[in-house]
Amino acid sequence: MSTKSGITHGSGFYLYKECFEDDRIYLRLEKPQFEATPDELTLSIPIEIWEHIRHYKAMETPYAKLSNAELDTMAKVLAKQAREASRKEGRERIFGALNPLTVNTEELSEENAIAEIASRLRKQRDKERALLDKIESFAQTDNSSE
Repeated sequence: MSTKSGITHGSGFYLYKECFEDDRIYLRLEKPQFEATPDELTLSIPIEIWEHIRHYKAMETPYAKLSNAELDTMAKVLAKQAREASRKEGRERIFGALNPLTVNTEELSEENAIAEIASRLRKQRDKERALLDKIESFAQTDNSSE
């Protein structure tokens, strides 16, 4: 089973993520032109490939703009869904928007399950915000060089 999650592909290239690496993206090129030293890699990307791949988002950030109150409300809904799924399927899982939220709510009180899910949502939100901050810092660096 492959751990690669394809984002887009075309003649001579494949843009993908590894399933367990949220902070990396990979571009495989056929017959690439490059220069490499131990400290640096310069890769020539054909403009038509660049123009195609630059429109794809590598990571969604649905939680970055949410407040603690909004995340708490979401946690309550997800905990309720998990308990209902448990009764129907005999196992605890939350499927949907955020797969890393698999929580065994049977072993937790309702209050603790909500708190655990809210904590995981906050961690995801903080991760998304950190990513967006890094992206913004690159944009500011680009603008300051003009």
